[in-house]
Amino acid sequence: MSGAGATAVAHPNVALSKYWGKRQGPGNFPAVPSLSVTLSGLTTRTRVRWTREGHADRVVLDGHELDAASSARARDLLARASSAASSSSTRAPRRRARTTC
Repeated sequence: MSGAGATAVAHPNVALSKYWGKRQGPGNFPAVPSLSVTLSGLTTRTRVRWTREGHADRVVLDGHELDAASSARARDLLARASSAASSSSTRAPRRRARTTC
């Protein structure tokens, strides 16, 4: 499959102590400190490819294509991204998404 695309890589972050709310006053500071650990040895890789092939969006997770109900949130996000891209440039081609963890 050919076409434009993007890949994002993220490391999981586990909150050991979560803060709630924001401190009063200027700035964007938490009301209570938090503590978290980033698991740098693990990664989540998400790849999105826009192509002119096919008639419908697909979401593939760990090599398995998800059904429409399971992939609804991902397809909605892709539709909004495609709409934003097409309003700022030429019409975006069809898109297909593949997510692997």
